[in-house]
Amino acid sequence: MVAPVRGASLLVSEDTYSVQDVRGKDVITRFSNGGPTLNVEGKSRAYLYFDLTEVNSARPIRSARLRFFFSSVVRAGAGIGVHAAQGIWKEAETRLVTAPSVGSERLALIEPVDITSKQFASVDVTSVVQGWVTNPSSNHGFALVAVSGSGAGVSARIASKEGSLMGVPAMLDIEFGESADVVDAQIIAKMASSEAVTGIWSSISNMVGTKIIQVLKSTDALTEIWNGIASRVGDEILKFLNGEKVKPVITVSPVADGTVLSVVATTQTGTVSYAWYRDGVAIPGAAGESYDSKGVAGRYFVRVSNGMNAVDSAVVEPPSSELKGLVLSAGALSPSFSAGSGSYTAVVENSVSGVRVTASSAQGESVLTGRVNGGGWLPLQNGVASQEFAMVEGMNTL
Repeated sequence: MVAPVRGASLLVSEDTYSVQDVRGKDVITRFSNGGPTLNVEGKSRAYLYFDLTEVNSARPIRSARLRFFFSSVVRAGAGIGVHAAQGIWKEAETRLVTAPSVGSERLALIEPVDITSKQFASVDVTSVVQGWVTNPSSNHGFALVAVSGSGAGVSARIASKEGSLMGVPAMLDIEFGESADVVDAQIIAKMASSEAVTGIWSSISNMVGTKIIQVLKSTDALTEIWNGIASRVGDEILKFLNGEKVKPVITVSPVADGTVLSVVATTQTGTVSYAWYRDGVAIPGAAGESYDSKGVAGRYFVRVSNGMNAVDSAVVEPPSSELKGLVLSAGALSPSFSAGSGSYTAVVENSVSGVRVTASSAQGESVLTGRVNGGGWLPLQNGVASQEFAMVEGMNTL
């Protein structure tokens, strides 16, 4: 669990999907254990379970959002419903077992327009997560169910925790509220130290006297006195106490070479810190004002914090140096194609004197070049077969 001061991002603990057996009975497929994706189509449902035992039930949960990644989408259909699973299940089953039923109440709906290949979906599940934290035995996870409608239904694949090459596994993002004693301490500290509310503080003291400190320390009376303060001093103090005046103001843009991302951040209070993310996952060690993507494809953003608030920048997609395809007109490529590799061996027979190469980049504007057996570099056109490269019988370096 990643647990910053005001929130937690939980990685899915168990994930699987159901199929129908020869008798038409819903069962958990044993093939999903270690599988790269979870199927949601027809009668097949995806199941996601998050271990909440480390979530402190004494801290009020302000919001909880379920987030997952569509590895591929054939059809969006009428959408996907998010339900609570109604029975205990385990991913690592060695035999087919009955899939758990799902709650009749739909917690959230993922609209067809939001079901897109290589994109994230995020839905609010605050109410059910609050209940699970209060009553852990009721937590059996989420079920993602194809919504019935006219025409062909949804057919989508969701990245599993075993399928790192297929996308980001499901996450549960939780934001905590402040417990009463923490709120009391922050109110008193902010009121006592801020020049902006010195006059207001004096006015409150004149109105309600020294008993305000005693009352603020009483959890039972906090709501009543808070409403009293609001009626006397208006919206400005509420904005200040809610931290609106200390949120960092940020802008993000790539620099001229296209791969280095940088951020400009200002804040009225506290020291600014940075955390860079790629495809929704924090990048280890990326905590500076700039980050070099080194041509790795992805959707990047930076989270800027001043210790009280955090703000996410806009998402940027820097140019990628990765290939998405490499095809030879003859011969065999070794090793098999991988987006992160630029060096291969081509094995050709005696009858082959030359080979045309078709290379495709992850981004169309990339400049591609190639050479064979240490010869000169020749320009390649993205997605178009090249001129012939001279080859020798047997192994050739490409």
